[in-house]
Amino acid sequence: VDESLGAREPAGETPAQRETLDPATWQWTAGDRVFLDLLQKAHALGMHIIIDGVFNHVGEGFWAWQEVRARGRDSPYAEWFEVTEWTETYGFAPEGSSSSLRPRKWNGWSGPGTSMVRVARRGDGLHPDFERHIFDITRRWMDPNGDGDPSDGVDGWRLDVADAIPHGFWRRWRTLVKSINPQALIIGEIWGEASPWLHGDEFDAVMNYSFAMPTVRFFRSAARFPATDYVAAFEQVLDRHSWSTNLAMQNLLDSHDTDRIASMLANTERPYDRQNRPDQPDSDYDAGEPNEAAYQRLRLASFLQFTWVGAPLVYYGTEVGMYGADDPFDRGPMWWALDRPDSQGRAARAERHADLRAWYRTLTAMRARHPALRRGRVRSVLADDARRVLAYIRWTADERLLVILNAGGDATRVRLDVGSNAQSAAVVFPTESDGPDVNGGYVELDLKRSSGTVLKLTDR
Repeated sequence: VDESLGAREPAGETPAQRETLDPATWQWTAGDRVFLDLLQKAHALGMHIIIDGVFNHVGEGFWAWQEVRARGRDSPYAEWFEVTEWTETYGFAPEGSSSSLRPRKWNGWSGPGTSMVRVARRGDGLHPDFERHIFDITRRWMDPNGDGDPSDGVDGWRLDVADAIPHGFWRRWRTLVKSINPQALIIGEIWGEASPWLHGDEFDAVMNYSFAMPTVRFFRSAARFPATDYVAAFEQVLDRHSWSTNLAMQNLLDSHDTDRIASMLANTERPYDRQNRPDQPDSDYDAGEPNEAAYQRLRLASFLQFTWVGAPLVYYGTEVGMYGADDPFDRGPMWWALDRPDSQGRAARAERHADLRAWYRTLTAMRARHPALRRGRVRSVLADDARRVLAYIRWTADERLLVILNAGGDATRVRLDVGSNAQSAAVVFPTESDGPDVNGGYVELDLKRSSGTVLKLTDR
């Protein structure tokens, strides 16, 4: 953990200098202890914390890489990394090393010789010593005091660039994780088709960019992505995976690796996570504060995000209107609400979008109240290309909800076949809406432009 989160370490001593391959020598830093305290307090509030496992590359200051730089080919860690060329340092070999060969070229995350050094693959995994090191790190954070009770540790992992590491490693690592805490959540970062990692022996779910990409395409103002194609894209993803996996998928709109969703929706006619940097030559990307139309599209996209199959993932600050282009512009400090105006009498930026924050609170409360939105099966009822209207039913044995979304620019009236047993429909969201007409298994109601509605259906 970054030592800036704790008290200063002893002069001249850093966590990297104290780290070795032997976990018996490891010490908790001041920053580590702050994080362990955070875990206890979060757990007391009923919250869970997952951390980012980056096992594909290391920082330039990583202790084992520094040892390779110092000792060269003699280092026991020389085979851990993707060194592509060694160079002779004539007349020089440090104490304890018989080799004068030092790494000259290596594969880094951003290209040859860059600072984030790639870890080498070995067969169906990584170097055995490096795998053991990762396993030791995993145990440390999942059961910090080593007593066999994981309640004082992290509750799961998000795995960076997971497709860059062989499947064999992930299978062995999952076995370890689940042996420590069977309820631990394992989420992989996979941007493309993720089925190979979701057979039940590697990840529980992935960051669902297969949800994000068509959703952003559908809700961009000038995009003409038909509603029927949008629904087909969703159903194709659902068909790939088991139902339990679908329910666990992290349905995101944006992340630390993309421009922010409010800015995406203000910049139209471009692929997802492309042409989104204002600092590039000839860029036409508008990095300024989005207009209200973009925020209204965000409300619609988040409405679908909270009512579709999967777990909504909200990037920090989206709920208070944060905007920004691609990295690093998407990683600004959080807009905190203030109890009083600043010295110029201006309200905090977060308060400018208080209605958006209230919207997210309402969506969250609705999802928490209705099991059908968390665990329910799904059936498409309508995909109207001309009016850009979607409707689908989420249901469990005890609850049936009809979700309707009007992404078009006009108010409209819809008539939906919800089954001959339907007797009545009560408005769940928004509560100020008028109730629909229910007759002979059909629901008929008026929809405002750019709006979403959830009805609870009651059968005979």
